[in-house]
Amino acid sequence: MQPGRPPPRDEDDSLPRLRATPPAVDDLTPQPGPLPTNTGAMRALAAKSVTLGEPRIEERAATPAPRDRTQTPARGRPATPRPQLLERARPAARSRRRRRISAAFALAILVLGAVGFVGRRAYHQRLRRDAEQAAVRAEDEVRKGHLTALVVAEKELARSFDRDATTTVGARVWIEDRVLRAYCWPATALGRGAGDDGDGDVGLAAAIERARNLGVPAPDLAFAEIALALSSGETRLAAALAREPAGEPANDAWRELAVGWVLERAGDVRAVQRYARAAQLDPGMVPARLALAKQAALSGDAAQVDSLSRDFVGELDAARQDLLALARLVATGTVGRGGPPSVRRPAGFGWIAPALIVADPTAAVDLRRSEAARAASAARDPRDLTQLARLAASTGDEAGASRAVLRAIAASAIYMPARVFVARLALANGHPDDAARALSGIAIGSDPEIAALRAWLAYERGDRAAVAQLLATPTVSAASFERADLAPIVRPLRVALAFAARVDAAAIEEKGALQALADLGELGPSVAFDLALAELDLALAERIGERWLDGQDVARRPSRALRLARLSRLRRRADDADRFSRIAVEQGTVVPLALVERVLVLGAAGKGKEAFALLAKHPQLAVDEQPWLRAWALSLADDPPDAKTQAKKQVEALVEPHDEAPWAVRRDALLALAATYDRRAIPLARRLLRERPRDPDVHAVAKALGLAT
Repeated sequence: MQPGRPPPRDEDDSLPRLRATPPAVDDLTPQPGPLPTNTGAMRALAAKSVTLGEPRIEERAATPAPRDRTQTPARGRPATPRPQLLERARPAARSRRRRRISAAFALAILVLGAVGFVGRRAYHQRLRRDAEQAAVRAEDEVRKGHLTALVVAEKELARSFDRDATTTVGARVWIEDRVLRAYCWPATALGRGAGDDGDGDVGLAAAIERARNLGVPAPDLAFAEIALALSSGETRLAAALAREPAGEPANDAWRELAVGWVLERAGDVRAVQRYARAAQLDPGMVPARLALAKQAALSGDAAQVDSLSRDFVGELDAARQDLLALARLVATGTVGRGGPPSVRRPAGFGWIAPALIVADPTAAVDLRRSEAARAASAARDPRDLTQLARLAASTGDEAGASRAVLRAIAASAIYMPARVFVARLALANGHPDDAARALSGIAIGSDPEIAALRAWLAYERGDRAAVAQLLATPTVSAASFERADLAPIVRPLRVALAFAARVDAAAIEEKGALQALADLGELGPSVAFDLALAELDLALAERIGERWLDGQDVARRPSRALRLARLSRLRRRADDADRFSRIAVEQGTVVPLALVERVLVLGAAGKGKEAFALLAKHPQLAVDEQPWLRAWALSLADDPPDAKTQAKKQVEALVEPHDEAPWAVRRDALLALAATYDRRAIPLARRLLRERPRDPDVHAVAKALGLAT
């Protein structure tokens, strides 16, 4: 046993031991400090001491021999802790602990990320679902069509876009809303800066571009592009866009509605079919039924208007009342009241309420004129403008009717009803030439109005045979001529034909007195005037002529000037007869009646040379009367010197007309025979004097021949 080393446990340590001699310590040797007590590693350091000049026994004792590092402790004895092995084991434990913590942290992050992803996805799905639901609610409001519903729809769309700005459903509904704002309610946009870009489309172009960027299919945007073109005044572009691609099914109610708008703007009757198709595809689409109801009202079908508009609410309820009143007015002529005037109407419907006032004969004249101007500015489609013109003309407002129908022609030059009404208005105002141009190229077909107008034109030209033929057109049913709106044309023509066929006076009285015929309107006064002259009822002719002269420019109405010239000649007012007859032949196309009347006026004034020149200028007119009139005019001329001799030779070569010949031909023959002192003049004068003793022309000749006083 070494000194200073504890004895092994299996040795007896009861023997006395010598105390080890402590090492010499000087004052320069540093004293060991107190032993650390915190860790086992520091206890090992307590045995270390620094001794100058000799090894430290404690260090040698504490340091085991190399063989001790690999020796295994004896069985049954506890192993002595070795600080070096403990120090090596601790970093591995700490590494394992760190790995476990890192794994736990990563797992926590993964779980939290998965939870966040799932939650965010669910949140966005809920937002998208809420956005689509708001868009669906907005679409339901848009389909109602009235302003209040559009305001609600726009609020729902704002809520939809707040939740999902990329929703295609909301983009489509937004386009539908903008289409109605642009075309149906253009004056009621949300205001500049709230979607109105100032060009009339209230943000429709921007809505189309947004939907296109979001991936909305091009076919779903076609209706919006058509409405944009229409609201911008590009009717031709809208018509080009409305052409359907070959084979594409028409299954979009909005597209059908937009195409119907285009057709209505062009005056095409197929617009009704498009509106009906749109209403069939989507029965809840109020704008389609509203457009269809207007077409029914213009046709006078009040029952269909009522069935189509029964569920209209809001601003559309006032439009519904207007349509019902218009339908009754067209069908029966009864003027009714529309909706409240303070309620705003959709575009294209604002003309109806003032038009009802225009058609009211009890309204003041100034009020009717102002309302006619307001209605003309509010109407935009050819059919609406044409109907407005008819209503204005029915109350005698020719200026208002002209403005409305000219706007209809400007809107669509191919709209046949507008051209037909232009012809009717021209004939009523005494412009047969304008009427002939308006009717040029229009076939009669089965339209009784076109046949009646052509008959009227033939009457103004003095062709009674053509009048009878046109009123018996085989393609037009006889019952259709009995329409109430055609009565002012057809009834006077039938009376004129009856008189020309020499039906007795009782038959004429059966069709109405001349005064009632004069009050009928349109052609009625002209026919009544002609029959009054034929019956020598000059007083009635004077009364009718006074109406024409009251505040009207006869110089622009050749047909009326012609009739006034005849009256003035029979009344022996030479100056008026000369003035009116000159208007008749200079302001319009020369018709046979105008030519004959001007020749008679010139002959009565002793201007035979001018009368003969006028007849020679128009040899194709009044061919039955030309030979007698030329001879008469030549007999009154001073140049050439042998004019009277030539006239006498011409008269001798002519055959006296028989008693069944037209009255005008027999009268002209009497004038020529009397002017050339032909022996046949006296017998003819006696026969004509017995037939028409009050005729001024016959009476003047008979007086010159000594047959009357």
